[in-house]
Order: sequence, then C-alpha cells, then structure tokens
Amino acid sequence: MSWITITSTDVKNHMAAAEYEAVASVALAAGQVSPVAQVIADVIAEVRNAVQSCKTNTIETDTTLIPPGLKTAALDLIVARLGRRLPGSGINNEDRRNAEKDAIRKLELVAKCELYVEPAADDPATDDVNTAAWNSDTRIDL
Repeated sequence: MSWITITSTDVKNHMAAAEYEAVASVALAAGQVSPVAQVIADVIAEVRNAVQSCKTNTIETDTTLIPPGLKTAALDLIVARLGRRLPGSGINNEDRRNAEKDAIRKLELVAKCELYVEPAADDPATDDVNTAAWNSDTRIDL
C-alpha cells in the first residue's frame, strides 16, 4: 500500500468540529497563523524518524508521507499536541491521553524494529519482484 500524508481534513475528522475550530483559531496572537499545519509537519517528521530508526525499514523520499499503518497514531499525537494549546478545554481527556501514550509506544516499537511498517513504494527491494501462488494464473518468469 502506498504511503500517505496527513492533512488538516484528517485532523478535523479525528476531532469534534468545535474542538478543531478552537485549537485552530482560539488563543492566537495578532498575525499568528493556525498551528495545525506546523503540528502536522512536526508529527510526520517524528513518525518518519521512528520508521527510519529501524535499519531494516525503508523510507519514502517524499518527506510528507508516512506508512498508512501509523496514520491513527500520528493523528492521536497531533490531537494531543493541539489540545495542549487550550488547557482546561477538555480536549485532552483521559481517553485522548491514553491514545497519545499508545501512539508513543507504537512509535517506540517501530523504532526498535518490533512492529512492522509497510515498505516505501520507492523501495528498490520491492521493485520487479515476481510472485507465484499454487493453482493460480500468476507464474514465475524463468
């Protein structure tokens, strides 16, 4: 499966609409832009770093992409970090704090090569691989 990027729409879909609007627009100084894009970029970099920490993993050359199996973990980290902008708002409730801890543990497992991640699409090891299965039309070219 191809690697994916995280967008502000993904973040909106992971939060209640009112929560998203609050973290994106409340408590901004004059001239300050919404922090959503920067938090997304920071978490994507963190996820990619965890993947790259395992020497057997390959990484996409496009720095905005992460393995699809880590999307939920990335979104949980993004929501937690955005929620910290509004202490006392209830955004970072116990369930979300637990989701953040689970996401951190998942990235730690990835970094220690204890959790599989999808290989990068531009991984040369997966190019031109012939596959075969018994009783199928797929054949190995010899």
